[in-house]
Amino acid sequence: SKSGFRMGSKSHSEEFPPYIIDHPTDLVVRWDQPATLNCRVAGSPAPTIAWYRNGEYVETSKDNVYSQRTLLPDGSLFFLRLNQRKGQSDEGVYTCVATNHLGTASSKNASLYIAALREDFRLQPSDLLVTVGEQVLLECVPPRGHPEPTISWKKDGVSISQKVSSGKLLMVHAQRSDAGLYMCVASNQAGQRESKAALVSVLEKPTFTHRPSDIVAKFGSTVQLGCGVEGDPLPKVWWHKEHGELPWGRYVVYIRRLNTLRIHYVTTLDSGRYICTAQNQVGTASAKASLTVQAPTHIPTLLYSSTHALYIYLLTFPLIHPSIHPLTSHPPSTSLIHPLTHAPS
Repeated sequence: SKSGFRMGSKSHSEEFPPYIIDHPTDLVVRWDQPATLNCRVAGSPAPTIAWYRNGEYVETSKDNVYSQRTLLPDGSLFFLRLNQRKGQSDEGVYTCVATNHLGTASSKNASLYIAALREDFRLQPSDLLVTVGEQVLLECVPPRGHPEPTISWKKDGVSISQKVSSGKLLMVHAQRSDAGLYMCVASNQAGQRESKAALVSVLEKPTFTHRPSDIVAKFGSTVQLGCGVEGDPLPKVWWHKEHGELPWGRYVVYIRRLNTLRIHYVTTLDSGRYICTAQNQVGTASAKASLTVQAPTHIPTLLYSSTHALYIYLLTFPLIHPSIHPLTSHPPSTSLIHPLTHAPS
Protein backbone atom coordinates (compact mmCIF):
# COMPACT_ATOMS: atom_id res chain seq x y z
CA SER A 1 0.00 0.00 0.00
CA LYS A 2 1.05 3.60 -0.56
CA SER A 3 2.14 5.52 2.50
CA GLY A 4 1.41 9.13 3.37
CA PHE A 5 3.22 11.63 5.57
CA ARG A 6 3.46 11.01 9.32
CA MET A 7 2.71 13.91 11.61
CA GLY A 8 2.10 14.58 15.28
CA SER A 9 4.32 14.45 18.36
CA LYS A 10 5.73 11.16 19.62
CA SER A 11 6.12 12.62 23.08
CA HIS A 12 2.44 12.03 23.86
CA SER A 13 2.22 9.44 26.66
CA GLU A 14 -1.40 8.69 25.82
CA GLU A 15 -2.26 7.22 22.45
CA PHE A 16 -5.45 8.21 20.63
CA PRO A 17 -6.84 7.77 17.15
CA PRO A 18 -6.51 10.57 14.54
CA TYR A 19 -9.05 13.37 14.19
CA ILE A 20 -9.27 16.37 11.86
CA ILE A 21 -8.68 19.82 13.39
CA ASP A 22 -8.92 21.95 10.19
CA HIS A 23 -10.83 20.63 7.20
CA PRO A 24 -9.94 21.66 3.63
CA THR A 25 -12.30 24.11 1.91
CA ASP A 26 -13.37 24.58 -1.70
CA LEU A 27 -10.92 26.48 -3.89
CA VAL A 28 -11.18 28.23 -7.24
CA VAL A 29 -7.75 29.07 -8.64
CA ARG A 30 -6.24 30.23 -11.92
CA TRP A 31 -4.42 27.43 -13.71
CA ASP A 32 -1.10 29.28 -13.57
CA GLN A 33 -1.33 30.13 -9.86
CA PRO A 34 -0.23 28.03 -6.82
CA ALA A 35 -2.90 26.54 -4.56
CA THR A 36 -3.03 24.91 -1.12
CA LEU A 37 -5.64 22.56 0.32
CA ASN A 38 -5.32 22.75 4.11
CA CYS A 39 -5.67 19.78 6.46
CA ARG A 40 -4.52 19.88 10.08
CA VAL A 41 -4.87 16.66 12.11
CA ALA A 42 -4.09 15.31 15.55
CA GLY A 43 -3.40 11.78 16.74
CA SER A 44 -1.01 9.65 18.78
CA PRO A 45 1.03 8.07 17.54
CA ALA A 46 1.41 10.71 14.77
CA PRO A 47 -0.92 9.74 11.94
CA THR A 48 0.09 9.26 8.36
CA ILE A 49 -1.50 11.81 5.96
CA ALA A 50 -2.63 10.91 2.49
CA TRP A 51 -4.80 12.78 -0.05
CA TYR A 52 -7.37 11.38 -2.44
CA ARG A 53 -8.90 12.98 -5.53
CA ASN A 54 -12.23 11.61 -6.68
CA GLY A 55 -11.43 8.59 -4.53
CA GLU A 56 -7.99 7.96 -6.06
CA TYR A 57 -4.66 8.37 -4.27
CA VAL A 58 -2.87 11.64 -5.08
CA GLU A 59 0.78 11.27 -6.00
CA THR A 60 3.04 13.97 -4.53
CA SER A 61 6.72 14.89 -4.76
CA LYS A 62 7.36 12.34 -2.01
CA ASP A 63 6.33 9.70 -4.50
CA ASN A 64 7.63 11.43 -7.64
CA VAL A 65 10.24 14.19 -7.56
CA TYR A 66 8.82 15.62 -10.79
CA SER A 67 5.35 16.06 -9.34
CA GLN A 68 3.92 19.58 -9.07
CA ARG A 69 2.14 18.50 -5.86
CA THR A 70 3.83 18.57 -2.45
CA LEU A 71 2.65 17.22 0.91
CA LEU A 72 3.57 19.91 3.44
CA PRO A 73 4.76 19.10 6.99
CA ASP A 74 1.42 20.18 8.48
CA GLY A 75 -0.41 17.76 6.15
CA SER A 76 -1.64 20.36 3.63
CA LEU A 77 -1.48 19.63 -0.09
CA PHE A 78 0.40 22.28 -2.08
CA PHE A 79 0.15 22.71 -5.86
CA LEU A 80 3.00 24.64 -7.42
CA ARG A 81 0.99 24.91 -10.61
CA LEU A 82 -2.34 23.38 -11.50
CA ASN A 83 -2.57 20.94 -14.36
CA GLN A 84 -5.56 21.51 -16.62
CA ARG A 85 -4.74 19.09 -19.43
CA LYS A 86 -7.57 16.79 -20.33
CA GLY A 87 -7.24 13.48 -18.49
CA GLN A 88 -4.64 14.92 -16.11
CA SER A 89 -6.51 17.87 -14.68
CA ASP A 90 -6.08 18.65 -10.99
CA GLU A 91 -9.74 19.64 -10.76
CA GLY A 92 -11.82 17.38 -8.58
CA VAL A 93 -13.07 16.52 -5.10
CA TYR A 94 -10.28 16.09 -2.54
CA THR A 95 -10.24 14.29 0.81
CA CYS A 96 -7.53 14.28 3.46
CA VAL A 97 -7.13 10.94 5.31
CA ALA A 98 -5.17 10.57 8.57
CA THR A 99 -4.26 7.07 9.79
CA ASN A 100 -2.49 5.48 12.77
CA HIS A 101 -2.74 2.01 14.29
CA LEU A 102 -5.72 3.13 16.36
CA GLY A 103 -7.84 4.27 13.43
CA THR A 104 -8.48 6.51 10.47
CA ALA A 105 -10.05 9.96 10.12
CA SER A 106 -11.24 11.48 6.86
CA SER A 107 -11.80 15.19 6.26
CA LYS A 108 -14.82 16.75 4.64
CA ASN A 109 -14.71 16.84 0.87
CA ALA A 110 -13.25 19.96 -0.73
CA SER A 111 -13.63 20.80 -4.42
CA LEU A 112 -10.77 22.30 -6.39
CA TYR A 113 -11.78 24.17 -9.52
CA ILE A 114 -9.57 25.74 -12.14
CA ALA A 115 -11.04 29.16 -12.92
CA ALA A 116 -12.08 29.66 -16.53
CA LEU A 117 -13.50 32.53 -18.55
CA ARG A 118 -14.23 32.23 -22.25
CA GLU A 119 -13.62 35.02 -24.73
CA ASP A 120 -16.97 35.57 -26.43
CA PHE A 121 -19.84 37.48 -24.83
CA ARG A 122 -23.13 35.70 -25.28
CA LEU A 123 -24.85 39.09 -25.70
CA GLN A 124 -23.02 42.30 -26.56
CA PRO A 125 -24.49 45.71 -25.60
CA SER A 126 -26.06 47.60 -28.51
CA ASP A 127 -25.89 51.25 -29.58
CA LEU A 128 -28.82 53.32 -28.34
CA LEU A 129 -30.40 56.59 -29.45
CA VAL A 130 -32.68 58.17 -26.84
CA THR A 131 -34.17 61.54 -25.93
CA VAL A 132 -33.53 63.41 -22.68
CA GLY A 133 -35.84 61.99 -19.99
CA GLU A 134 -36.28 58.59 -21.63
CA GLN A 135 -35.15 55.29 -20.10
CA VAL A 136 -31.82 53.75 -21.09
CA LEU A 137 -31.36 49.98 -20.72
CA LEU A 138 -28.05 48.38 -21.70
CA GLU A 139 -27.96 44.58 -21.66
CA CYS A 140 -25.03 42.19 -21.59
CA VAL A 141 -24.63 38.42 -21.17
CA PRO A 142 -21.02 37.58 -20.26
CA PRO A 143 -18.88 34.72 -21.60
CA ARG A 144 -19.32 31.37 -19.92
CA GLY A 145 -16.95 30.88 -17.02
CA HIS A 146 -16.31 29.25 -13.70
CA PRO A 147 -17.09 30.60 -11.29
CA GLU A 148 -19.93 32.52 -12.93
CA PRO A 149 -18.44 35.91 -13.84
CA THR A 150 -19.68 39.10 -12.23
CA ILE A 151 -20.71 42.06 -14.38
CA SER A 152 -19.70 45.70 -14.10
CA TRP A 153 -19.78 48.60 -16.56
CA LYS A 154 -17.44 51.30 -17.81
CA LYS A 155 -18.38 54.63 -19.39
CA ASP A 156 -15.73 56.25 -21.56
CA GLY A 157 -13.16 53.92 -19.97
CA VAL A 158 -14.06 54.78 -16.36
CA SER A 159 -15.77 52.28 -14.03
CA ILE A 160 -19.37 53.07 -13.06
CA SER A 161 -20.35 52.66 -9.42
CA GLN A 162 -24.03 52.21 -10.29
CA LYS A 163 -25.66 48.94 -9.19
CA VAL A 164 -26.03 46.35 -11.93
CA SER A 165 -28.77 43.72 -11.97
CA SER A 166 -28.31 40.54 -14.04
CA GLY A 167 -25.86 42.28 -16.33
CA LYS A 168 -28.31 45.11 -17.14
CA LEU A 169 -27.43 48.77 -16.74
CA LEU A 170 -30.53 50.94 -16.25
CA MET A 171 -30.78 54.73 -16.38
CA VAL A 172 -34.37 55.72 -15.63
CA HIS A 173 -34.23 59.33 -16.90
CA ALA A 174 -31.45 59.93 -19.40
CA GLN A 175 -29.55 63.21 -19.26
CA ARG A 176 -27.25 64.67 -21.91
CA SER A 177 -24.32 63.85 -19.61
CA ASP A 178 -25.21 60.13 -19.94
CA ALA A 179 -24.12 60.11 -23.58
CA GLY A 180 -20.90 58.18 -24.21
CA LEU A 181 -19.27 54.81 -24.89
CA TYR A 182 -20.29 51.97 -22.58
CA MET A 183 -18.53 48.63 -22.09
CA CYS A 184 -19.63 45.57 -20.16
CA VAL A 185 -16.87 43.98 -18.04
CA ALA A 186 -17.01 40.29 -17.02
CA SER A 187 -14.71 39.22 -14.16
CA ASN A 188 -13.83 36.12 -12.18
CA GLN A 189 -10.65 34.54 -10.81
CA ALA A 190 -9.57 33.68 -14.35
CA GLY A 191 -9.42 37.35 -15.34
CA GLN A 192 -11.48 40.00 -17.12
CA ARG A 193 -13.17 40.32 -20.48
CA GLU A 194 -14.49 43.55 -21.99
CA SER A 195 -17.37 43.71 -24.45
CA LYS A 196 -17.37 45.86 -27.55
CA ALA A 197 -18.23 49.50 -26.86
CA ALA A 198 -21.85 50.59 -27.28
CA LEU A 199 -22.52 54.23 -28.21
CA VAL A 200 -25.33 55.88 -26.24
CA SER A 201 -26.53 59.10 -27.89
CA VAL A 202 -28.86 61.32 -25.86
CA LEU A 203 -30.75 63.81 -28.02
CA GLU A 204 -32.60 66.84 -26.71
CA LYS A 205 -35.73 68.43 -28.11
CA PRO A 206 -35.45 72.17 -28.83
CA THR A 207 -35.94 74.37 -25.77
CA PHE A 208 -35.81 78.14 -25.46
CA THR A 209 -33.06 79.83 -23.49
CA HIS A 210 -34.49 83.22 -24.49
CA ARG A 211 -38.04 83.90 -25.63
CA PRO A 212 -38.97 86.93 -27.74
CA SER A 213 -40.76 89.75 -25.90
CA ASP A 214 -43.72 91.85 -27.02
CA ILE A 215 -42.69 95.20 -28.47
CA VAL A 216 -44.43 98.55 -28.96
CA ALA A 217 -42.48 100.56 -31.56
CA LYS A 218 -42.63 103.97 -33.17
CA PHE A 219 -43.49 104.33 -36.82
CA GLY A 220 -40.28 104.24 -38.90
CA SER A 221 -38.07 102.79 -36.16
CA THR A 222 -36.03 99.55 -36.14
CA VAL A 223 -37.14 96.63 -33.93
CA GLN A 224 -35.42 93.43 -32.81
CA LEU A 225 -36.92 90.14 -31.61
CA GLY A 226 -34.52 87.63 -30.00
CA CYS A 227 -34.99 83.86 -29.85
CA GLY A 228 -32.33 81.79 -28.01
CA VAL A 229 -32.58 78.02 -28.58
CA GLU A 230 -30.69 74.91 -27.52
CA GLY A 231 -31.04 71.23 -28.40
CA ASP A 232 -29.11 68.24 -29.70
CA PRO A 233 -28.70 68.05 -32.60
CA LEU A 234 -28.59 71.85 -32.96
CA PRO A 235 -32.07 72.97 -34.04
CA LYS A 236 -32.82 74.81 -37.26
CA VAL A 237 -34.51 78.15 -36.47
CA TRP A 238 -36.73 80.33 -38.63
CA TRP A 239 -39.16 83.25 -38.23
CA HIS A 240 -42.51 83.95 -39.83
CA LYS A 241 -45.39 86.33 -39.31
CA GLU A 242 -48.75 84.99 -38.24
CA HIS A 243 -51.26 85.47 -41.05
CA GLY A 244 -48.77 87.39 -43.14
CA GLU A 245 -45.36 87.76 -44.71
CA LEU A 246 -42.13 89.15 -43.33
CA PRO A 247 -41.53 92.60 -44.86
CA TRP A 248 -39.38 91.84 -47.88
CA GLY A 249 -36.24 93.94 -48.11
CA ARG A 250 -36.55 95.38 -44.59
CA TYR A 251 -35.65 92.43 -42.36
CA VAL A 252 -32.60 90.37 -41.52
CA VAL A 253 -32.01 87.41 -39.14
CA TYR A 254 -28.76 87.19 -37.16
CA ILE A 255 -28.19 83.49 -36.45
CA ARG A 256 -25.27 84.03 -34.10
CA ARG A 257 -27.09 86.66 -32.05
CA LEU A 258 -29.97 84.71 -30.48
CA ASN A 259 -31.48 84.22 -33.96
CA THR A 260 -32.47 87.88 -33.78
CA LEU A 261 -35.07 89.12 -36.23
CA ARG A 262 -34.42 92.79 -37.08
CA ILE A 263 -37.01 94.81 -39.02
CA HIS A 264 -36.14 98.30 -40.30
CA TYR A 265 -38.47 101.27 -40.82
CA VAL A 266 -41.54 99.60 -39.38
CA THR A 267 -45.02 100.71 -40.39
CA THR A 268 -48.42 99.96 -38.94
CA LEU A 269 -48.72 97.19 -41.54
CA ASP A 270 -45.91 95.36 -39.70
CA SER A 271 -47.99 95.05 -36.53
CA GLY A 272 -48.89 91.48 -35.64
CA ARG A 273 -47.56 88.32 -34.04
CA TYR A 274 -44.15 86.99 -35.03
CA ILE A 275 -43.32 83.33 -34.46
CA CYS A 276 -39.89 81.80 -33.89
CA THR A 277 -39.81 78.06 -34.69
CA ALA A 278 -36.99 75.68 -33.74
CA GLN A 279 -36.83 72.12 -35.05
CA ASN A 280 -34.49 69.13 -34.91
CA GLN A 281 -34.98 65.40 -35.52
CA VAL A 282 -36.59 64.80 -32.11
CA GLY A 283 -39.01 67.71 -31.82
CA THR A 284 -40.30 71.19 -32.63
CA ALA A 285 -40.87 74.23 -30.41
CA SER A 286 -42.36 77.66 -31.12
CA ALA A 287 -42.41 81.01 -29.32
CA LYS A 288 -44.50 84.07 -30.20
CA ALA A 289 -44.21 87.80 -29.63
CA SER A 290 -46.44 90.71 -30.63
CA LEU A 291 -45.23 93.80 -32.46
CA THR A 292 -47.40 96.90 -32.21
CA VAL A 293 -46.36 99.85 -34.40
CA GLN A 294 -47.78 103.20 -33.34
CA ALA A 295 -49.31 105.37 -36.01
CA PRO A 296 -47.26 108.46 -36.92
CA THR A 297 -48.01 111.45 -34.69
CA HIS A 298 -47.84 114.02 -37.54
CA ILE A 299 -50.13 113.54 -40.51
CA PRO A 300 -48.83 115.25 -43.69
CA THR A 301 -50.85 118.38 -44.57
CA LEU A 302 -51.50 119.89 -47.95
CA LEU A 303 -49.84 123.28 -48.36
CA TYR A 304 -51.10 125.68 -50.97
CA SER A 305 -48.80 128.21 -52.57
CA SER A 306 -49.82 131.59 -53.74
CA THR A 307 -50.14 130.12 -57.21
CA HIS A 308 -52.53 127.51 -55.88
CA ALA A 309 -50.19 124.66 -56.90
CA LEU A 310 -50.52 121.38 -54.93
CA TYR A 311 -47.21 119.68 -54.18
CA ILE A 312 -47.04 115.93 -53.51
CA TYR A 313 -44.05 114.70 -51.50
CA LEU A 314 -42.83 111.08 -51.42
CA LEU A 315 -41.08 109.53 -48.44
CA THR A 316 -38.58 107.06 -49.85
CA PHE A 317 -37.25 104.17 -47.67
CA PRO A 318 -34.06 102.38 -48.77
CA LEU A 319 -34.59 98.64 -49.25
CA ILE A 320 -32.38 96.22 -47.35
CA HIS A 321 -32.19 92.71 -48.72
CA PRO A 322 -32.34 89.99 -46.00
CA SER A 323 -28.94 88.67 -47.07
CA ILE A 324 -27.24 92.06 -46.68
CA HIS A 325 -25.91 93.02 -43.25
CA PRO A 326 -27.08 96.60 -42.52
CA LEU A 327 -24.02 98.47 -41.36
CA THR A 328 -25.62 101.88 -41.01
CA SER A 329 -29.02 103.38 -40.49
CA HIS A 330 -30.60 104.87 -43.62
CA PRO A 331 -33.16 107.59 -42.85
CA PRO A 332 -35.86 108.14 -45.43
CA SER A 333 -35.29 110.88 -48.00
CA THR A 334 -37.85 113.40 -49.19
CA SER A 335 -38.32 114.38 -52.82
CA LEU A 336 -40.78 116.48 -54.77
CA ILE A 337 -42.75 114.32 -57.17
CA HIS A 338 -44.95 116.72 -59.14
CA PRO A 339 -46.59 120.08 -58.69
CA LEU A 340 -50.28 120.08 -59.50
CA THR A 341 -52.12 123.26 -60.32
CA HIS A 342 -55.27 123.48 -58.34
CA ALA A 343 -57.84 126.21 -58.52
CA PRO A 344 -59.15 127.20 -55.14
CA SER A 345 -62.81 126.55 -54.65
